[in-house]
Amino acid sequence: MAGGYGLKRYFNGEAAHLIGGRIRAVYPGFDIEGYAAETERRVPGKELKERVLVLAEGLRTRLPGDYPGAVSVLLAPLGDELAEGEGVFNTSWFLMPVARFVEEYGPEHPELSLGAIEEITRRHTGEYAIRPYIERHRGQVMERIVRWARSPSHNVRRLASGGVRPRLPWARTLDVFVKDPRPVPEVLEPLRRDPSGHVRRSVANNLDDISRDNPGAALATAPRRAGWRRAPSPRPSGSSGTGCAPW
Repeated sequence: MAGGYGLKRYFNGEAAHLIGGRIRAVYPGFDIEGYAAETERRVPGKELKERVLVLAEGLRTRLPGDYPGAVSVLLAPLGDELAEGEGVFNTSWFLMPVARFVEEYGPEHPELSLGAIEEITRRHTGEYAIRPYIERHRGQVMERIVRWARSPSHNVRRLASGGVRPRLPWARTLDVFVKDPRPVPEVLEPLRRDPSGHVRRSVANNLDDISRDNPGAALATAPRRAGWRRAPSPRPSGSSGTGCAPW
């Protein structure tokens, strides 16, 4: 899949069938056909994020009414963690509505949702879903993110960096860190020599965001940035198919 336009085309009734099939394996009453028909009816004319929201809304009306029960169903079939080099946008793209579900419906359950985001990011990414939690439960979330920065999982460590990136592409801007980025270096410090290039690129992109809005703060971190190379902002990687790992 290449570019936002190419990616958005996959979020349709066929994607609903794909997601619904995996859910039905653990939640037999899930209405796959109704989910697919509703999605197909609602997505024409919508852009990527709107299409993903349509799929998340369809999940909300078909899963258990209590949020903890719904999240339990969504996490059950997640499958194996992504290996280094496996692409979020060409391996596990279909999990975007699952992450969006937690983003939209979980902020009243921060502890449960943070655990869900950690599990999702191992197979996809939680960098978008975490942002409303930072805005509403900053102290609790930042404590968790500092721990994530020391996780054995490179995917979780990348979430620590990307989750606090002030201007992550396709995501809501974290105005709190645009105005005052001082909490961010505490997260980034243990990641600056991370063994994963995946993580180091995320850190470099994060610091580049800070340098645009707060040059003074970026200068303060300059000695620690020696040897870091600016990486392109994350975009869907090229792929001609929709093959995906089990979920």
